[in-house]
Amino acid sequence: MQKTFLFVAATVAFLGAASGLLVGCGSSGNAASGPPTDGGTGGDVVTAADVGVPMPPGCTAMVSEESCDTTRRPFVFVHGTYGSGDNFENVASLLTSNGYCADHIVAVEYNSLGDQPGADCTGPNTPQGCGKIDAVVNNILAKFTNDAGVPLFTQVDLAGHSQGTEHCGIYLGTGGVGAHADKVAHYFNFSGIPDVGSVPTLSLSSQHDLDLCPHHATGTSICAFAETADGGSTPAAPVTQLSGMCSVAADGGSAGGETGDAGADDGGPGCTLTQYTFVNQDHFAVAASKGTFIQVYKYLNNGQEPQYTDVQCGDDPVTIEGLGETFADNTPVTGKIEIRKVTTPRALGPPDQTIMPDANGLDGGAMSGHFMATVSRNVLYEFAGYAADGTLLGYQYFTPFKRTNRLVRLLAPANANDGSGIGGEIASMTTGMATKTSNASTVLVRWYGGAFRSDLGASLQVNGSETLSAQAAGAPTTTGNLIGGTVGLFLEDHNGTTTSTLGLVASAPFIAFTDVYMQATAPAFIPMTFTAGSEDPDKVSVPLVLSNWPSSQVLLAVIFQ
Repeated sequence: MQKTFLFVAATVAFLGAASGLLVGCGSSGNAASGPPTDGGTGGDVVTAADVGVPMPPGCTAMVSEESCDTTRRPFVFVHGTYGSGDNFENVASLLTSNGYCADHIVAVEYNSLGDQPGADCTGPNTPQGCGKIDAVVNNILAKFTNDAGVPLFTQVDLAGHSQGTEHCGIYLGTGGVGAHADKVAHYFNFSGIPDVGSVPTLSLSSQHDLDLCPHHATGTSICAFAETADGGSTPAAPVTQLSGMCSVAADGGSAGGETGDAGADDGGPGCTLTQYTFVNQDHFAVAASKGTFIQVYKYLNNGQEPQYTDVQCGDDPVTIEGLGETFADNTPVTGKIEIRKVTTPRALGPPDQTIMPDANGLDGGAMSGHFMATVSRNVLYEFAGYAADGTLLGYQYFTPFKRTNRLVRLLAPANANDGSGIGGEIASMTTGMATKTSNASTVLVRWYGGAFRSDLGASLQVNGSETLSAQAAGAPTTTGNLIGGTVGLFLEDHNGTTTSTLGLVASAPFIAFTDVYMQATAPAFIPMTFTAGSEDPDKVSVPLVLSNWPSSQVLLAVIFQ
């Protein structure tokens, strides 16, 4: 494993997984259902319109999946430490809102605690988890053929985040020479430090990451740019790595590279490697943000701006596809998934759909746990996950799906018996720290575009009251657990006082716990609204409701898409 900040801080990607946890604790029993206590909708289905989302939700246009551009090259994403394929969901949905095909965008799933997915499975001592990137690449290239069965594509666009950049670098070969570089048309480097040689590359990072470690790819010909306050860019000195530290050459250029070229457009053809540094991004947002999507799109389209910079509605019903797995070691979960429209708080009874994850694998990976379902656009759903022995793992809520999403991950909690060797340790830093009581709910909240940043104007209101504070959801720190920002936020009645005191009551790497009381003594909805702030000005007061299941029975996960 890479012994730099990108490996240590890559635990931020764990939040991309942890936020999707179908987290379970205590008894697997269900609380009794009851009538709404908050003026809810009774037996009626709760649609997005009922909680204030326009119909269609937040969309200025309909972009049908049927109209996608099938000539666009497949895109392969490799996640970081504790991550999973859903870390790229936001960027993928923005790409498909601008004509890319959802079935052309895939992810490599691997055990980030020991696998070497970029290495070949050759020689007498093959590394654990070898060959996984190549398997996914080969599978997606073989998937699309002409009438004669000849593959339509010979190359993919490859992207890696954090630890994933190390594996992509191995896959490309030392200095981007040899190995499998011939299968890669463009490489996208999200906060990592491989040497890509002359492979056409866009390297994205943030100033915060650069202050801590290099976090940019290096190559033979480098142009570098920094984001400006108005969202534009200005030429900057390329980042190089000397003794594992951030540095630039004395002349403002880089070892083996060029100085920033004022005539080159960000995403333009001036150099084989373009470095672009964001001003305020956290470590996770570098792989997930709207800003990242814009830079990726421009790089692939000769500097052209995308038509849409927010996710647009697709066909109805919406197809969702993905994997049920544990986080961190990403082993399959093969129990069942029950999907219910949100009706009354803690509604039970027969689900609208029951899905049994299969053993077909996904995207060329040797994994079971695959599932596929169709859901109605603009409708709120509750996903209940169960282990193979019938144990309830947890409930997960998404803001309504707007369009096809093939990077969904339903993730079970780590535990001492999950086979990874450190599952118990991971649980002790995350779900094991959560407050469990029959009187209140505990909810893990995340949004797919980045961290919670109150310093950038973000807001998360629960029952009409603000829950973000500078202590628990402020600017990323330079030391301590929140060095990469708060990507996962646990809301819990930490002090057992039935009042909300906020602040930072506990933390783990990139996870903050704050004191927010949400009663669970009687069935009720918990209404939430999220505003992303300057990281995504289009996300303003996005609403969602969930049932107040007691934390003594199960923890809850909320995803703002």
